[in-house]
Amino acid sequence: MRDIDYYFMEKSAGKSPNIPTQEMPPKMMKFINALKDSHLSGRFEVGSIVLSLDDVGRNEFQKGLDILDSGLSSGKQRAIRMPFIPEAYGLSITYFDNTQWQQELKRSAVQMKISHCERWLVVQLSNENPYKISKIEVVLPNRFSDAELDAIDCILKRRRIVLLLLKERKEMINVLADQGKSIKMPWR
Repeated sequence: MRDIDYYFMEKSAGKSPNIPTQEMPPKMMKFINALKDSHLSGRFEVGSIVLSLDDVGRNEFQKGLDILDSGLSSGKQRAIRMPFIPEAYGLSITYFDNTQWQQELKRSAVQMKISHCERWLVVQLSNENPYKISKIEVVLPNRFSDAELDAIDCILKRRRIVLLLLKERKEMINVLADQGKSIKMPWR
C-alpha cells in the first residue's frame, strides 16, 4: 500500500494521521507553493500535472526551472514547453510579459498542434524570488487562426535550424580539436 492509502485508512478509523507528502526537488516545491498561493483559476490542473511527474520528469522540470532562472538573471525572458502526448495536454512556464506573453500563447498553441494535444496550460511567473504566479491561461484548438500559427511555426522552424547548425558546427570543431587540427573561422 502507498502512504495515501494508509492516510485514508487511518482517517476512516477516526484517527488524525499526518497528511502524506511527496519528495521533490527544491525549485519544484517552490513552484508548487507559488501555485497554492496564487489562488488563480487553473492552479489545481497545473499542480496535478506537475505532481504527476515521475522522478525523471521531476528532475527535467527542475532543469527547466533552472533554465528559466538563468535566463532571468542574465536579462533574458525564456519559456519551457512540455507536451504530455499520451494524455493530450501540455504545459508552458515563462517569465514573458506584455506582448511577449501573447507571443508565448501562440508558441504554445503551435507546440500543442505539433504534439497533437487538445489542451495546453500556460503559466506566467513574475520576476520575483521565490516564485510568484501572475497568470494561468488555457489554450485550446482554434484559439488562434491558422495564419497566426503558421507565422509563428515558420519562425520556430528557422530557430531550430539555426540551433542545429550551431550544434553541428560546435561538434565539428570538437572533432577537429580531438584530432589535433585547428580550423580558421572567417567570422571570428
